[in-house]
Amino acid sequence: MIFILAFILCIILLPRVFGLTTHIVDDYAMSPHYLKGSLIYVQKKQPETILVGDVITYYENSGKQIVTRRVVAVGDQHEAFYTKGDAEKQIEPGAVKSRNIIGTPIFQLPYIGILLSKNAFSWIRRIFFAVAFCLSGITAWHTILELKKRRENTLNFLSRSNRR
Repeated sequence: MIFILAFILCIILLPRVFGLTTHIVDDYAMSPHYLKGSLIYVQKKQPETILVGDVITYYENSGKQIVTRRVVAVGDQHEAFYTKGDAEKQIEPGAVKSRNIIGTPIFQLPYIGILLSKNAFSWIRRIFFAVAFCLSGITAWHTILELKKRRENTLNFLSRSNRR
């Protein structure tokens, strides 16, 4: 358990000290550079400094989804960016507004995001509660057996005492 907490501390919380945010790649659009399930570390970047060819991470669908794509065109005064996934043939529909940009990925941990996804946490929580339930059942069973043993010992002791 301590190892898991130390692992989470190192890969999620420690980078925040350096101003990085973590995000999980949810699709194959940026393959082979960013694989699905990778945990990427994103550094904040001002929209004015983003150039064609840069990879950006941004909010999509009113902030419901986070996406990472490559910039293929920049609008006037860096207010809008047109993006495309490296594994895709067509440009993404619509422009990314500068206010939706989180930053640029600076490094990744392949497949670690799979372990940290909401789906994985759901399974981990289920497994945790199943193990806790089983351990509670085993403990209760052991306690009942111990109480029966004590009761038998007490009855045996009392029956021997009455014989004398």
